[in-house]
Amino acid sequence: MNKNLINKMTGLAAIGLAMVCAGGVASAALVDYYQPAVNDGSATPWNMAWFGGQANASSIVPITSLPGYVPAPPNITGNTGALSAFDYWDGGNQFIATGWYDGTVWTTSPTTNLLYFTNVIYDIYYDSTASTIPLSTFNSTGEALQVTFVSGSNGQIYLGGQNITTADTWQHVVFPINPTTAGIDTVAGFGFKKYTGSPVSGTAVFYVANMGLEAEGTPPPPPIMNAPNVQPVIPGLNIYDDGAANDRQSFDVVPTNLVTSVDYDYGWNTSGQPVTYSLTIAAQPNGVASTYQSHIMIMPGNNILDGAPDWNQANCIVWFIETQPDGSCNAFLRYKINDANNNNYNWQALVVGEGGLVGAIADPLGPVGQWQMKIDPTTWQVTLTNPHGASSTVAIDSGDFGAGNFPSPLSVYFGTQPNANNRSQQTVFTQASITGCPNPITMDLTQPLDPNRTGGRWSLASSAFTTPTTAKYWIGWSIPAISYSLYSAPTVSGPWSLVGTPINNVVYQNNFASAGISPGTGWTDGSSGATLTTSWTAGEQTLTYNLLSTPTVTSSLNAQLNVPPASPAATQIDFDIKVVSAGSTEDLYGGYGYFTLGVQNGGGYTYTGVYSTELGSYGLACVDTYAHITGVLTGSQTTLLQNVDLQLYSDTGRAINGPVEIQITNLVISEAGVTTPTIYTIGGVYNCYILASEMPTSGAGFFRMERPY
Repeated sequence: MNKNLINKMTGLAAIGLAMVCAGGVASAALVDYYQPAVNDGSATPWNMAWFGGQANASSIVPITSLPGYVPAPPNITGNTGALSAFDYWDGGNQFIATGWYDGTVWTTSPTTNLLYFTNVIYDIYYDSTASTIPLSTFNSTGEALQVTFVSGSNGQIYLGGQNITTADTWQHVVFPINPTTAGIDTVAGFGFKKYTGSPVSGTAVFYVANMGLEAEGTPPPPPIMNAPNVQPVIPGLNIYDDGAANDRQSFDVVPTNLVTSVDYDYGWNTSGQPVTYSLTIAAQPNGVASTYQSHIMIMPGNNILDGAPDWNQANCIVWFIETQPDGSCNAFLRYKINDANNNNYNWQALVVGEGGLVGAIADPLGPVGQWQMKIDPTTWQVTLTNPHGASSTVAIDSGDFGAGNFPSPLSVYFGTQPNANNRSQQTVFTQASITGCPNPITMDLTQPLDPNRTGGRWSLASSAFTTPTTAKYWIGWSIPAISYSLYSAPTVSGPWSLVGTPINNVVYQNNFASAGISPGTGWTDGSSGATLTTSWTAGEQTLTYNLLSTPTVTSSLNAQLNVPPASPAATQIDFDIKVVSAGSTEDLYGGYGYFTLGVQNGGGYTYTGVYSTELGSYGLACVDTYAHITGVLTGSQTTLLQNVDLQLYSDTGRAINGPVEIQITNLVISEAGVTTPTIYTIGGVYNCYILASEMPTSGAGFFRMERPY
């Protein structure tokens, strides 16, 4: 709701620099306050009648100006505002006053999760001197004063009501949060509602201060960002282990065509030539994470879906590529025959008919690069090649590796295993391939996995994902991070903004494909003495402006569109326009009048202009051809959009002397928004990619965690 509250900043990251923690200390039970600042614009979003008809003259005032001033709790500093609510009962049956966390109406980010809290708390004062309605009447009329929150979709969430017990004194309210209330995991603002019913009259005045959320026990520490958690990105398929030593994170190459149901053949026993299985590694834990492995696993069958086929399946070939304490890498080829639900044969010395260690190859420079395993059925040998070109060739038993034990179709897995608990570390693959077989396949793992050719055999699917092509950095911070969001700035001094990709959310769209708008149901004549007619053909709404027949008289006509859904927030209006028939001669500007796009907002009748142009040679070239108009809404035009007005204007210079037919299509009303980054939880840390579109415009990157209140 405002930007200058205690505990606002908990961490600061500069790309290439160390991070600084600046977290504050909260009291033992009161976790989050959102005391508004008087001078930060928060009065605007609180001054919302929303719906119900009763006028609302609410504002944010200094708490010190209120009667019986209650000092703020010790952990609220710098913000001395309170909600001063004036509820005029005449004219409607309901009053609502709402404040959004970031100080802008109709925003749905940032949000907080009420499931982390047990109570809503606030101090409230009913001013009987300023009110014409006694407190007893206020309490007994309609419903009790409701505590409300704004949902993540800008709806209302009602927690319940509670009367004000005594007038002219501050009352501290602790209002319990029902965890079964729908939608409370994502709320964007806080407010109050009073339903009175009709008819009623009079004025009720009350003040609210020290608003907050309460949780049991000691509050969690603020999130911390630190230097190891800011990293350049690595393109490819990222696989993080789930922290359990023996859990495999793998994907397989689909053994059966999902369209034709015909099996793919990835095997050597039907190829008549060597078949090579390769895996390219861009990153794999080494050093302290010794024995961390990447692997290729090969099993007969087309219906293998389990996560640990090297244990569960009877026959299996495994190539374990393991990092060592000194940063080098060893790769071991093993297999087992007739050893389901076990892997003893994998780990024994080689025994024909059972399995064991076939061969190995090392790479002193580590795991990064392409590893290849070539099985040659013409010589019954296997060749292992490391990323730097060294190779080792060993003999294999034709019976053990023959079609009796490894017939096509084969299932082939590529993946990782940590081999120790509590690692939660990253491996990145960039390519995997099978070549030389009847159905070769090469997979570019810098692109998302193809669901028609691959399947996830993950122990934790949320920890396997492809690096976005426009990603710049990978950033992490500690959890919990209740109500905190990631903000960025081009310099350490700001300006700070919520990290996200700007988007336009469509709130209304009409391409007039199935029906037009008839006179009297949406388009209305906004000028006396002139006439407006409408017609419709598929895809187009036609407006015929017949201005006053005397060309020396200034005249205008409005075509007015009522916008559904009722009163949305919007920041932009787009449509295509064409002059298709002009019964008038051209005006002095080579066109057919002066065209203006305007809007009406907030239930009133005030018209404000958005965009204007000549229709013709000296302005918008739209005679007998479509041209596009984009109108950008600003200020009060962005809220509670009620009508869109399309006005054609004539004066002595333009001298329109006949009807002007205009066609409109592809009308889109949209609201600017931000798509926030996808959050990944890895080993007890929140992480996200910073995309190019989410970087500050300067290209520099400073990041911090921030609460909106």
